[in-house]
Amino acid sequence: MRMIEDEFDEDVLAERFGPTPTADQLPEIRALLAAETARGMAANTLAMKLWCTYLFLNGSPADTLLVWQAKESGFDASISIDGQLLLGAGIDATVEYLTASGDEAAPAALAYIREFAASADSEDFTPEQQAQWYRGYYGWRA
Repeated sequence: MRMIEDEFDEDVLAERFGPTPTADQLPEIRALLAAETARGMAANTLAMKLWCTYLFLNGSPADTLLVWQAKESGFDASISIDGQLLLGAGIDATVEYLTASGDEAAPAALAYIREFAASADSEDFTPEQQAQWYRGYYGWRA
């Protein structure tokens, strides 16, 4: 067994939460992501990406702003955390959620998503296909 000194090592976290976190684990994942986001440029962006992936797989538009805040927390996070991770509920449901949101970050996230939706990258996008890609990326079986 290998020793991991960093409790936020991506492999350790993936083993801890598994390929599909339970509903009971989601509040902890959200709290860990928020705390790491608050670290700004010192944040562990690999752990953040994993937690954002879990929220994407959960498919709730209510997680969009948490993922957005993580993505916008620093230069490395903005590159590490894929824009598609904002869209676990799909483009339309996410746009609808953000349009109705009174959160001050919603307009910027909405603009980012609308730009993605207008791009060629969105032509074949579905949450299901993206989830399959992330499962492959992390080595999780479907």
